[in-house]
Amino acid sequence: MAIKKNATATKQKVAPKKTPTPPSSSETSRMPQKGEVRIRMYRQGLGDCFLLTFDTGKHILIDCGLLAGTPGGTSKIREVAQHVHASTNGHLHALVVTHEHWDHVSGFTDARDIFESLTIDETWVAWTEDPSQDIVVERRKANAMRLTALANAVSHLGLSGNMDDVTLAGEISQTMNFLGGLDPSGMLGAFSVKTDDAMSWATDDKRNPKYLSPGDVVKQNWLPGVTIKALGPPKDKKALKKMDGTIGTDMYGMAMKGEEMGFAAAVGVPLDHASKEWLPFDRGLQWTNEDNWLANFDKGFQDQYRKQRSRRVDTEWLNAASDLALQLDNAVNNTSLVLAFEFGASGDVLLFVGDAQVGNWLSWAEASEDLLKRTIFYKVGHHGSHNATLKEHGLESMTNQKLVAAIPVDEVFAKAKKPVPWMMPADKLYETLQQKTKGRILRADQDFPNGAAQPDMLTAIEWRQFTSAVEVNRLFIDFFCQPNGSTNSSRRNGN
Repeated sequence: MAIKKNATATKQKVAPKKTPTPPSSSETSRMPQKGEVRIRMYRQGLGDCFLLTFDTGKHILIDCGLLAGTPGGTSKIREVAQHVHASTNGHLHALVVTHEHWDHVSGFTDARDIFESLTIDETWVAWTEDPSQDIVVERRKANAMRLTALANAVSHLGLSGNMDDVTLAGEISQTMNFLGGLDPSGMLGAFSVKTDDAMSWATDDKRNPKYLSPGDVVKQNWLPGVTIKALGPPKDKKALKKMDGTIGTDMYGMAMKGEEMGFAAAVGVPLDHASKEWLPFDRGLQWTNEDNWLANFDKGFQDQYRKQRSRRVDTEWLNAASDLALQLDNAVNNTSLVLAFEFGASGDVLLFVGDAQVGNWLSWAEASEDLLKRTIFYKVGHHGSHNATLKEHGLESMTNQKLVAAIPVDEVFAKAKKPVPWMMPADKLYETLQQKTKGRILRADQDFPNGAAQPDMLTAIEWRQFTSAVEVNRLFIDFFCQPNGSTNSSRRNGN
């Protein structure tokens, strides 16, 4: 596969290399034995970071990030990065970056000095990050315009003096934390561009980037017997834009309203910078002072409009910014690189979907039904959100009796969001996951299976095999998966 260069990579000053602090004995785990893959889910909070270690001693890191606004977020993600360095002896054979969201890429900025000290043989990203693709250039321009529009909308709402407007501004800002959050050094509503900087670092030429398209197959000499298949994101524009589906068929829960907001460019046009007045129209469509448009209105109406704020609609049209924020957030999710690790001896599959939404799933899931039936490990998309796991032809097709799911979630943190709690994980999805896995769900915010009772759906043998394959500590959860069909868990204890 040809390697395309990222022309937009940002030059960074490289910090002096230093040896990260070794993990304590309570934060170490054994290496996988023959026939095993160690899947490590870090527990930094609402963010993805998975380290796959194979029985060949090779390592693949899939994402490393934490949601903007997480208390102590920088120190948490730096601790994870240090642990990755120590666990891999400073060598990643591949770095996978599924998509450009802060909860997946923040480590490449906040812990850049640590990642700079790693040897990274190559980086795998989706074709949607390839700057040579026209659609990529088009998407980046559109997203830049939307970000500017949202920043301006949040700024105006926050300064309106109306508590409903201020609340809405906070809600939009929370959604935009997936893109790096607010820039504390800028004016209210100035969103950062840190995600783009993090992705540019990951795809710099010296990290040997590979841009994967649907249907691409990766086989590595250092990973014998393993075929890695790229399933998404789709190259069809309509599929890329499809964020939601039919409730009960495509998704496990309520669909968000997702309209393309035509006011995006207009929001960035202030009527009068000094007075902070804004209108939802381009300047060419606005009345000017020279038009003396006020003369067309009754003087009494003018006074009522200006003095009685309850009669004004100056910010009502900005309410649509909330939908635009969700649209932009979901659009980035839908560009997630979806990878299936298929093991030749058994055909077992480890499925990592990033935060792919309905359009991404629909582009490949039905044709991959046999692959889904062979899935024994599923990394649940977008912290268990309702529209990041396809129902029909998706999770419903995962019928393997060995299925284990992992959710990088912090439910307390997500549901404490104000004014609108984030339902992570979504109730209906979680119920289905419980059934499909027979209760074998690993969560970043829980110590399960430590101290837990045997789920009713599991036999005593299945429960013993599962608990002996999981190690839980403060920083991460390890699952020793046996994709080649071996069930001899006595090896796990060295017997």
